[in-house]
Amino acid sequence: MNIKKKEIIIFGTGRLQKDFEYMFENLNITAYISKQENIGETYNSKKCYTFNNLTKDLFKNKLVIICERKDKEINNFLESFDLKEKKHFIYMEDLAYLLDDKKELIADKLMYCVLTVYLYLK
Repeated sequence: MNIKKKEIIIFGTGRLQKDFEYMFENLNITAYISKQENIGETYNSKKCYTFNNLTKDLFKNKLVIICERKDKEINNFLESFDLKEKKHFIYMEDLAYLLDDKKELIADKLMYCVLTVYLYLK
């Protein structure tokens, strides 16, 4: 899966999303989905959706990257739009294998993000 060539929707706004975007720069992020009802219409200069204003068309030809802890409720929610895990949506932690191409360049970023996620989940 080449995520650099995909239009991406980021599910989750916050620390994990920021860490993900730090690790994977220059992605074609077209929108965000937030659990926070009061986040506003835009986030990082992109359209931001909440659970209440999502439509099936939003996901057409897009990859959703989930920047949240793995959660069956998130899976169920996205599956209700006929999306399938690892085909239409994937968790950020499952993308670590993509960093293998740039080991030296990414090593510091990866260590920083692993420590941040560890402290966040602790």
